[in-house]
Amino acid sequence: MLKQRVLSALILAPLALAAILWLKPDGFILMVAAIFALGSWEWARLAGYHKPRARMGGTALMLALMAAVGLALWQSQHLNWFVEATAVLWLLLPFWFFRPKKGSGLGRRRRLLKLLLGCWILLGSLAAIYWLRMLGGNDNGLQASAWIFLLLLLIWAADIGAYFAGKNVGRHKLAPAISPGKTWEGVVGGLLLALLVGWAARQFFALGAGSSLALWLLLVAAVSLISVVGDLFISLLKRQAGLKDSSHLIPGHGGILDRFDSLLAASPWLALGVQWLR
Repeated sequence: MLKQRVLSALILAPLALAAILWLKPDGFILMVAAIFALGSWEWARLAGYHKPRARMGGTALMLALMAAVGLALWQSQHLNWFVEATAVLWLLLPFWFFRPKKGSGLGRRRRLLKLLLGCWILLGSLAAIYWLRMLGGNDNGLQASAWIFLLLLLIWAADIGAYFAGKNVGRHKLAPAISPGKTWEGVVGGLLLALLVGWAARQFFALGAGSSLALWLLLVAAVSLISVVGDLFISLLKRQAGLKDSSHLIPGHGGILDRFDSLLAASPWLALGVQWLR
């Protein structure tokens, strides 16, 4: 397993880095849309569409709805509104954690509701990522992709900080019915490392320099904490579906949703926060 994880990372990390640096906004967002299309196949599985034919139908429905809604939002120039609604949705989803068995089962209505929820979340994150990429203009390169790199660095910092803090000093379980390994101490460790990354991004790359330091760090903290919600929510769906991983598309790492769970929640919050602070 470790060999697979390392090999996958050695192959995929340079490809992802090259795509972020070299692709202009349209090419970049098409790449992300293709990744999210694979994520929709996984989401159909998490929603309860386990049989191949049913999963193909669920995936086709998701893709059709996402394409139709995305086109309508693009033409009506309501992407801002949709990103805002998605950010609010991520504030409401944690209430589900108090009743983790709610919504489990394979009833038709439950499966359809989860499918529609997936359309909303994936499309909202895609719009937010496009928004962040366009902040760098229509060029490519490090400066043009700075906000995308910041999004990834904050998520990784929250994850890495949580891992080491939880492993060394973790005592109090965060959500044992959903993800037994996560602790409150881990959340704090991830938050502190994310704040350090956010401070460094401001000091050395002038990201967020147009606002006060306090407001900037408040946004970084919000992005860090909401990324934990994204992780827990996908874990909840996997637990309800009786699955360990969303798929096995990435050898040693699980599936797309296993790798992008935190990003789905964090991207709308960073996009909106940056807009509010500008």
